[in-house]
Amino acid sequence: MAGLNLIGMTKKSTVAPAGQTELFGSPDQTKLTPTLSAPIAETNGLVVEELSAQLLHPYPRYGLAVATYLAQLPETITEAALRTALVRAIEAGLGKFRMRTWNNSLHDKTLCFEPIKLGELADKPQLVQSAGLAAQGIYLFPTLVTTDGGAKDTFRNAQEVSTLLQGSTPLSATFTLSRSFAPTTAKINNGTASQSPPPGTLLEAACAVIATVTHLKPASWPGVNTVIIPDLPLPQLREFIAVFEGMLGQETIDLMCTKERPLAVEVAPKATGKAAKPAAPEFRRPRLHSGNYPDAPRDAGAFGPVGLLGAIGRWARRTKQQGRGREVLATLAGQPLHVISYEQINQVRFDHHTTRLALDHDLTRIVDSLYLGTQFYSEAGNPGTPFGKPEFKTFCLMAGRFLQSFTTAAFTDFIAFRAEYAADIEPLFTEYFRTMKPEIVASAGELGRWLNRTAYFEAKAEAEDFPSKKKGKDQQIKEGKAKILVVLESAALSAKSPEAMISQVLTQAGRMSLDEAPDEARRFVDAANTGEITHEQAKHLLIAYMRLRSVGKSKAVAEKVEAANSADSELPATEDYDHSIDN
Repeated sequence: MAGLNLIGMTKKSTVAPAGQTELFGSPDQTKLTPTLSAPIAETNGLVVEELSAQLLHPYPRYGLAVATYLAQLPETITEAALRTALVRAIEAGLGKFRMRTWNNSLHDKTLCFEPIKLGELADKPQLVQSAGLAAQGIYLFPTLVTTDGGAKDTFRNAQEVSTLLQGSTPLSATFTLSRSFAPTTAKINNGTASQSPPPGTLLEAACAVIATVTHLKPASWPGVNTVIIPDLPLPQLREFIAVFEGMLGQETIDLMCTKERPLAVEVAPKATGKAAKPAAPEFRRPRLHSGNYPDAPRDAGAFGPVGLLGAIGRWARRTKQQGRGREVLATLAGQPLHVISYEQINQVRFDHHTTRLALDHDLTRIVDSLYLGTQFYSEAGNPGTPFGKPEFKTFCLMAGRFLQSFTTAAFTDFIAFRAEYAADIEPLFTEYFRTMKPEIVASAGELGRWLNRTAYFEAKAEAEDFPSKKKGKDQQIKEGKAKILVVLESAALSAKSPEAMISQVLTQAGRMSLDEAPDEARRFVDAANTGEITHEQAKHLLIAYMRLRSVGKSKAVAEKVEAANSADSELPATEDYDHSIDN
């Protein structure tokens, strides 16, 4: 069987290549022709794993796993059973193609969405794709690997593949693979005058359609529908899908609702004598678009894959299925996870550091605390939120990269952003420094926490002795503490040797606190001074733990995390009509 053609793709083109031919409409000899190769297998004895092995790319393989999982097919099946399973999986996906709300955005504080039934979509094509759907509170499900401008082609091709499966067309028949349902493909030039979409088989097309439309895959909408497809053998894929379906449960129903924004009031100038009028209502995407599973990360663009591992670990602990969760996380460790949208394809891998954090600790809380509890020194005392600022977005990308790789280079990029962290991320540092002796790491933690407390009390004393008339006390303390931490970090970073680093930092802190470092810090100090650990290791330990807030001061951050997890995400109501689906 011909394999699925994969072209490395970074950014989609908005201009169709010259010579593009019509890819849609009724089947013809160009699009659907019998192949000269042998049939896939004997009609009465198809082996599912052999079919999976013939699907060379993980994208259609995931579709096959979904179909066989939903139908609970045995290892050896008939072709009729396979066709039925593929058709039902396609229909199940199309049943969660578009959503809408019947709530009135002018009067209702909460908007709840529901899927539009497949029959209604088939009878009313304008619900599949037309201008102004978002203004009516009608959105694509985030699990659809397509765009608002290409929904029509995706829906049409899915229906066509389903119709062919219900007929007598051989599964090995050639079928043109277009990006409307196989987004990992691209047009190629096989010695012809113009580029053309790659050929595949009807089975490949059907499995790719299922992967594109199924709701049984992790997905979010960070501006464009984005999904995560693991590259695993078929048995492990089916177990992953089963666990993911178990994660959805009752909580996913809550994700289909959102709180409507309060309407702003536009006050007309007094000279006109006109009454104030409310602003035009605006619908919002439901929380499902921030992540279609419970405990999804707030920033899916930076933390999506690592957030998925954290959610699996939290689900396993909550349902007391740690053994099953550990097995799934172990299969994901070291394997590629494909992050796929219509615009781009990325690949990430995780090692056992991340999977240990997911199951043995609360990786979801670590990710939330990094996003909601990180305070840049330069933004200390600023009442505004940093979420939309370029520096914070870059920090999130570096944090996500560190959580993926746990390399020294990634850690260095992560701590390059001078900031204070919530105490909840301490297990992240414990895991990263696990190759060192535990007593040295624990000792460094005690010294770092002492330095952080010293900076706080020195800033507090200064705020009480010299109160600012323009700033509140809390803001003054935050700014003062940030300045002191910058001084201590600069002393550590500028030192030419570990002995000089320890001496300079302790001298600075001792002058402020009029006290000595705790006895528990001696083990780390001795290790740094004697060369038991390198200068770089000592510097990283000291800076990392110095930035951790004390547990008492992190309570507010924990409350902020919980409030954010129960709140609605800010998702604008925008549509994109500029994409040609098969560019």
